[in-house]
Amino acid sequence: MKTYYSKESIQHLYLVVGVGFSCLLIYLLISKNSIQMPAATHFMVCVLVAMMAAMHLVRPKTCRLEINDEELYFNDGLLNRTTIPLDLIKSIDYHPDLKFRFTLKKHHRQVKMTNVFSEEDQKEILALIRKKRHNITVNYLERPEHIITRTESKDTNCE
Repeated sequence: MKTYYSKESIQHLYLVVGVGFSCLLIYLLISKNSIQMPAATHFMVCVLVAMMAAMHLVRPKTCRLEINDEELYFNDGLLNRTTIPLDLIKSIDYHPDLKFRFTLKKHHRQVKMTNVFSEEDQKEILALIRKKRHNITVNYLERPEHIITRTESKDTNCE
């Protein structure tokens, strides 16, 4: 079994967000008299903020991708866990900055996984998956040069 963790810059971002939630929790605890809300609501907000702070502070260690001979397991560090059997993967759509999209054979659906890994790890992940299952195709996606938005499409219809 091979395990991959998120890259260093993403881990630092997770820690900064966790520290931000911790500061928010301290502010809520200190200024509980100045905030006008019922005690039960204040308690629930404090518990929610404490949980978010704890999850983001431990997220660098819990955000991981594990690949063994039969399945791929991804835990995003919060509440999302994805298990994909390697036999069901038809193709992988991949962009180095965005996401992995796994197209499954049997269910005709796509499973998306956030790409938080370093470029070396990304190449190793794709090589390992192709080594274990030779019939999986990898499609490299390119970022479009121009993205059409709703406002642009409305402007062209008015002319």
